[in-house]
Amino acid sequence: MSTLQKIISATTVVFLAGAACCENMSVVMVGNKVILESDVRAKMGEINKDYENALRELVVERMLVFQAEQEGIAATPEEVAFETARIKANFPDEQAFLEGLAKENLPYDIFVKKVEENIKSRKLVRKNITEKVQITIPEITAKMKELEEAGSSAYNVRMKWFEDEASAEAFFSGFDASKESDMSEVIKLSAGDIMPAVLAEIEKLSAGEISKPFKVGDRYLVVLLKDTVQGEKPDDYLLYNRAKIILQNTKFSQEFDRYLKELQGKIPVFYTN
Repeated sequence: MSTLQKIISATTVVFLAGAACCENMSVVMVGNKVILESDVRAKMGEINKDYENALRELVVERMLVFQAEQEGIAATPEEVAFETARIKANFPDEQAFLEGLAKENLPYDIFVKKVEENIKSRKLVRKNITEKVQITIPEITAKMKELEEAGSSAYNVRMKWFEDEASAEAFFSGFDASKESDMSEVIKLSAGDIMPAVLAEIEKLSAGEISKPFKVGDRYLVVLLKDTVQGEKPDDYLLYNRAKIILQNTKFSQEFDRYLKELQGKIPVFYTN
């Protein structure tokens, strides 16, 4: 994936300029948001999935932006400027960034508009999902007991979460020993208690190897495998952290799915083809 494609994935930008007439036919209306044929084709390239899955992701993205605007959630000029500058920092200089946009026939104003929409979506998710995820001490205690009884293989890992793919890719591509300190403290995770998608990526790694960025929910994760251990009784502190992370991820996924169903029930979606 090119640097510009990473930026596009990070800000949910679609290529609206320079498309043929047939590519700019409206496919779906989500509230007052339009999804064009060219949008779907661009998303297919970004996520490397088929038409149906690409369209489904776009519908979700438009729903989040539409609902954010309905709730009066805005992106301040300062937030937009900060996010734009952060994305530009992935390029050698300003000229390289502008040349990348020009190469893809992507107007700068549309790029900025999508940055703004992405900020609105993140605020909506934080307000209506993340801030509602609560974990009690009894839940953590129960999960700790469950993890301890499992007694399966465990992985000592460091992790780093990113809000977008561009930042994750920039960290991964420039990773060396000096950047390890930017990741979380070493956490011991039992194989039986890691989300299947995360475990699949960890199992590809050898000790000392870092994973490529992969999507978990609405964020991106990079994992550094320190080593693998067998049958050891976890330290209580590490066990607590493991239990808390697992519960947070599980509850966030459940709440995110619930919220999407809620939006699907009240935001009109019209398929034009």
